[in-house]
Amino acid sequence: ISQRTFDYSRHLTDVCKWMGGDIMVWGSPLQRSLDPSWDRAEAEARFVDFFQRLSPHLAEGGVTIAFEFLGPTETNFINTAAETITLLEKIHSPNVKLHLDIKAMSSDPKPITDIIRDSLPWTVHFHANDPNLRGPGMGKIDFPAIAKVLEEEQYKGWVSVEVFDTTVEPDFLAGESIRNMKAAFGQ
Repeated sequence: ISQRTFDYSRHLTDVCKWMGGDIMVWGSPLQRSLDPSWDRAEAEARFVDFFQRLSPHLAEGGVTIAFEFLGPTETNFINTAAETITLLEKIHSPNVKLHLDIKAMSSDPKPITDIIRDSLPWTVHFHANDPNLRGPGMGKIDFPAIAKVLEEEQYKGWVSVEVFDTTVEPDFLAGESIRNMKAAFGQ
């Protein structure tokens, strides 16, 4: 399974490059969840080794993995920005970085704006969403405060919208998300 995953990851790197992309978000909650009988330290070592081995191919293709930590309701492995950064430091590759996601950050007791400030040196991609599974500014999270921190800290990467609530019309979700993004970023 490990070798097939590695080979497929190399292939996805090539596809990203061929399509003109340079960032791939790596989420996959169920595929990384640990069985209770597995040793966490061994799983972390496999994670580090996997991305260290993949890094030369990423570099050759000019592609960066934006690793997305996810909340504990989605997976039991890599649930905070701090935990991700610790592993990224061990991987030590300019082609394996951090992806921040508002929904995931909301499960951390640390304030989202503090997580962003502490994590931006590692961050190459950002998902604007809400724990209610809708777009930015469509829930209880103060999205304008988040946008302000991104601007103050001079974040230059992508901020994309990710929604999961399929009970709402897509046109409404897209329209509200665009309006809220423009308002938050003063455009």
